[in-house]
Amino acid sequence: MKKLFSLGAVPKLRLSRAGIFAVAGLVASAAVLSFRLGSSPAHLATDERAGQSAASLHAIFNNPLNAPFKIIEWLSLQAFGHGAIGTRLPSVVFALIAVSLFFIATLRWHGWRTAWLTTILFASSGWLLHTGRIGVPNILWFLLPLVLISFSLWLEKTKRHALALFGAALIFGLALFVPAAIWFLLVCAVLGWPAIREHFSWLSKQEQITVGVILLVFVGVLTFSLFRSPDLLRPWLGLPHTLPSVKVALKTWVESFTLYPFIRGPQNAEIWLGRTPIFDAFTSALTLIGAWFYARHLTNHRAQILLAFIALGTILTALNGAAGMNFLVPIAYLLAATGLTFTLHKWLRVFPRNPIARLAGVALIGLAITFAASYHLTEYFVAWPHNPNTTATFR
Repeated sequence: MKKLFSLGAVPKLRLSRAGIFAVAGLVASAAVLSFRLGSSPAHLATDERAGQSAASLHAIFNNPLNAPFKIIEWLSLQAFGHGAIGTRLPSVVFALIAVSLFFIATLRWHGWRTAWLTTILFASSGWLLHTGRIGVPNILWFLLPLVLISFSLWLEKTKRHALALFGAALIFGLALFVPAAIWFLLVCAVLGWPAIREHFSWLSKQEQITVGVILLVFVGVLTFSLFRSPDLLRPWLGLPHTLPSVKVALKTWVESFTLYPFIRGPQNAEIWLGRTPIFDAFTSALTLIGAWFYARHLTNHRAQILLAFIALGTILTALNGAAGMNFLVPIAYLLAATGLTFTLHKWLRVFPRNPIARLAGVALIGLAITFAASYHLTEYFVAWPHNPNTTATFR
């Protein structure tokens, strides 16, 4: 199994044919995410209109939670006005960052083939389309696991000690303003402490002080905001204003990793179509294979951080409802990438020198990905906007 884990040992990205394809893929993702952005649906949802009223510098200063999203939203509203495009464009920007980080993570873990195939699945997934094309800051919850996982992996391998800790201070500092992010940051700090300590030991005294000052600035601003507005503490911790009963929380917790992904999705017309499951059958199978693989290798650092993030995601979903699935869906697609790598690994071991069988296996997987992508694109762009519940919600 070590061979499977070592598939991520790939060279650095260069402006080559592969780099050009990567840019082309990002452009294609941008085209899909921005397609008819102002008219699908044509009206703003209640949550989107509520976000507009807070999109001012004064409001951001008074309530800095979700500040990274609010700042981009404020710039977008200044440039494009308070219509649907100006409101939703920030989510598109963060969704494109999520696609890029997913591609980089799977490239380093599994190589080019798996990275391309699973990024197509990820970029066309229904949950990304719904979350990345509506003007609410839930996209930050979707992006957070990918940012922390990608940066943690780079932090362990890089020899650029100053850049590593300056980047850590900046990323961790910005993430502090995302509700519930503190728990994920603590997990990363605990699991990545050996690497952080080693990098810190290589810094000069002046560099160590600079890193500390950067962190203190972010912590100071956040502490001041929480002290001035104590009612922000609960959402900052990821707690709803009204906690669900134990029975409801346990039911939602179980549904977060059983019903919602594979059988029956959440009943929320603003972010989803009916009770369709979040994953298609092909992605579900790959996700279960990836979960089974990591369950057999829990001592691996990658497995530990994924397991910790899944545990946190299910708990936050139990407390906050379907919105908490934004933490889980990106991780599930990372599991699907591992499932795809494992499946191809087994197939190519059975047919190591038969070019026809090797090509047939890859072609079948490519066909399955095409059907899965078509399903999600049709669900979002055709079925969801014309659903009566969706129409009523956005009007």
